[in-house]
Amino acid sequence: MKGEDCGEKTLFLPLLFKAYSKADMTKVFVSILSLLLCMATVFSGYPFVKNSEIYNGIVSGLDFLKTDKADVNEPEDTKKEPDTTAEGTTEESATEKETTVPETTAPVTTAPETTVPVTTVPPVTQPPETKPPGTASPVVTEPPKDYTPPAPVSPTEFDNSLFIGDSRTLGLLYYGGLGKADVFATKGMTVFRAFTETISVKSKASTKLEPLLGSKKYEKVYIMLGINEIGGSLGAISKKYTELVELVKKTQPDATIYLCANLHITHARSLRDSTYNNTRLNAINDFIVTLADGNRVKYLDVNEIFDDSNGAFGAAYTTDDFHPMPKYYKQWTQWLGTVSKSEQ
Repeated sequence: MKGEDCGEKTLFLPLLFKAYSKADMTKVFVSILSLLLCMATVFSGYPFVKNSEIYNGIVSGLDFLKTDKADVNEPEDTKKEPDTTAEGTTEESATEKETTVPETTAPVTTAPETTVPVTTVPPVTQPPETKPPGTASPVVTEPPKDYTPPAPVSPTEFDNSLFIGDSRTLGLLYYGGLGKADVFATKGMTVFRAFTETISVKSKASTKLEPLLGSKKYEKVYIMLGINEIGGSLGAISKKYTELVELVKKTQPDATIYLCANLHITHARSLRDSTYNNTRLNAINDFIVTLADGNRVKYLDVNEIFDDSNGAFGAAYTTDDFHPMPKYYKQWTQWLGTVSKSEQ
C-alpha cells in the first residue's frame, strides 16, 4: 500500500500539469502579472510607474507572453510582421499608447525663425564737465572810479525837468538830489506801460503820462527805459519807444529831450543770464541813439562813468548787479547836470 501511495503521489503532479494546457497556464500568469501592475499603479502613482523599471519589466513580460501565445495558436506560415501605423510606430507601440494617459501639458509650438536686427548700443559715457557761464575765468572786481564833476551841480538845475523811467530813475529821485523835478517812474516801467500807467508826481496828483505832458511846459525831459522790456521783441520795443519820443516832442515842443542809454549790468551777471545781459542792452541802446538828432533830441550814455574794463557795470558800484548803491546815485545826478549844461 505504501508503494502504491507513493506511486499515486508521484503520478499526481504530471496529471495536474496535464489537466491544464499551456494556454491555461498562460492566462494564470497574465492575471498575476496584471494584478501586480494594478497594485504598482495604485501605490506608486501612474506617472511614476509608467517610467519605472517594474512597469517596463511587466509590460515586457506581457509582450513576451503575447508573442508566445501567437506562436502556439497560429501556424508558422500565417505569422505576420507587426503593422506600421505611422513612421517609426508599430502595432505594439500603438497598443502601449492606448494604455497611457497623455500628460496635461501645453502644446509646444516653435516660432518661425526670424532675423533679429542687430542694434549697436553706444557706450554710456559721461558728458564732459563744463563750467557754467561766468566761471570760465575769475571775475575781478575793479575798484570804483568815483566821478567828480568839474563844478558841483545844484539840485535846482532840475527844477523844471521831467524824468520818465523805471526803478533806477526812482533811485535818482530818492538819492540823487533832483530838486523839484517831476518823476514819472515806477518799478518795472516799460515803454509800453508808460502810455497806461497812473503815477503820482510832485506837481500833479495821480496822472497818466500824456495829461502830465499837456499840463505844463518842461525845460528838459529825460527818458531812460529798456531794461524791463529786454526779453521782448526789439522791433516791438523800437516801435513803442519811437511813439513815446514823438509824444514828448509833440506835447513839449520847447523842451530838450535827453534819451539816456540803459545802465549796463555787471559782467558776471551778463555772462550767466540769457535774458538780462549787456548784449541785449547794447542792442536797445544802439537803437535809442538813432532817435537822437543832436539838436532837440540828445543821447546821453552814463555807462562811461560806471563801466569797468569789460564794458559792464562795475561790481564795486552795486550789490544786486543792476542798481547803483545809494551813494553812487549822487554821482550820476552830478554827471547828468554837468553833461546837460555842456549840451545846451
